[in-house]
Amino acid sequence: MKWIPGFLLAFCAASAWAQEASDIDRLLAQSEVSWGDACVWSFASHGEPYNERDAVFYAISFKALPANAPFDANANLAGLALILMRVYQLKGGIFYSIFKNRRYAFREMIYIGVFDEDDDPSDSFSGEKFLQILSRMSAIK
Repeated sequence: MKWIPGFLLAFCAASAWAQEASDIDRLLAQSEVSWGDACVWSFASHGEPYNERDAVFYAISFKALPANAPFDANANLAGLALILMRVYQLKGGIFYSIFKNRRYAFREMIYIGVFDEDDDPSDSFSGEKFLQILSRMSAIK
């Protein structure tokens, strides 16, 4: 009888992990990540869970995305840089601290080693690259 609570706890933990693993597998399978997924995963990596719609509206509210940004459009590295700078509350360099725009957020991400030097701000990115970026951000902050 004493094993029942332990078994239930292990079963619940395993099912929760399996759901997370399936979400990660879905993200890894994407050849291009949408704004909705980029926002949800960026906020979740910092401990702020949102659904796709709320995450995009939150990113729009602090001007990381244009006001008419569609949820399913392909995300680009410049927009992701600004979202990550805001979510992780990074100070950035002199120009980022003055202007707080995509250009200087992108340059700061290259400087701190989150993005590669040959990346272009308008490039979209795969799910695999996105998880690598989030991993690098977690190591920095």
